[in-house]
Amino acid sequence: MKLDALLGKFPGVKLERPPELWEAETVEESLAALLKVMISATSADTLNASNVVVEPDGDESTVPEGEFVALTASGSDGSEPDGTWPGKSKLLAGLERELIYAGAQYAYVRSIRGRGSITVFLDRC
Repeated sequence: MKLDALLGKFPGVKLERPPELWEAETVEESLAALLKVMISATSADTLNASNVVVEPDGDESTVPEGEFVALTASGSDGSEPDGTWPGKSKLLAGLERELIYAGAQYAYVRSIRGRGSITVFLDRC
């Protein structure tokens, strides 16, 4: 799906994106629900969309290889410790239904100097 129209539905959040954003393999309603909870969980003021290529690195990393559209909600709530999904993040475990329905392949939470973020990887179409 093309993300431009969906990303515009969050007017209180600053949008950062590349000039050409790939299409993501997802359903609009499911992704909208996921973005809402991501924005709420981080008190997000910024939503970043980017094109990501994950190359094989020889490690047994939990990050899958492939081409993805990554969506990051970042804001003032950095209370959640770093973690991944699938993995041990309590916050992301609580968002598991939304992650699955949106077709997320991987997600992670970061907290740096009081700011928090959630990043989700969706398959590129």
